Amino acid sequence: MPPRTKRSREDVRHTTLHGHDVAYRQAGSGPVVVLVHGITSSSATWKRVMPDLADRFTVIAPDLAGHGESAKPRGDYSLGAHASSLRDLLLALGHEQATFVGHSLGGGIARGHSTLSDGAARAAFVHTLRSVVEPGGQRVDASNRLYLAEHLPFLLIWGERDSIIPVSHGHATHERMANSRLEVFPRSGHFPQLDEPERFLDVLVEFIDSTEPAAHERTV
Repeated sequence: MPPRTKRSREDVRHTTLHGHDVAYRQAGSGPVVVLVHGITSSSATWKRVMPDLADRFTVIAPDLAGHGESAKPRGDYSLGAHASSLRDLLLALGHEQATFVGHSLGGGIARGHSTLSDGAARAAFVHTLRSVVEPGGQRVDASNRLYLAEHLPFLLIWGERDSIIPVSHGHATHERMANSRLEVFPRSGHFPQLDEPERFLDVLVEFIDSTEPAAHERTV
């Protein structure tokens, strides 16, 4: 049976996956672009760029589990679980290929802390944070696995004024990924899509237009 889909507001849709409510925004038509927000944030973080992207693309911006209007159950809030949920949402909506645009999962703390007044959201935040951070610092470091994505076209957008994840991390990542492109926004902090939305759109669309999608063999 296909997932139940309904509309709660004009710009937010809901569906049920694996017994839990998933909220997402969707607009436009054409090739699929998925916008993934950071921790304690929601799909609303993309509202400044989503309308323009929707002129050319089918834009899907989900609320990750434990965030926004999506369900906040007790359970797995690891990065892998979030990735699997995104995959399942896209398949449920009938899409098998997309361009993914992700904002740092840990960075939303700076502007999204007000959402933690809700107990369930606060618990989900703690579970997610524990999956990537420990008392001594960052728990997850995938830098030694960057070579696994060397066949993918990769665009890195970094704010030069980012005080949460310094731009030096962007340069280091770029050096390790031969197929990557780094764009540093001099007037942006941790949220380039909010600080410099026009340039963000120009760079992103140009990148999509100038790169070929990577081939992917789906495994059972």
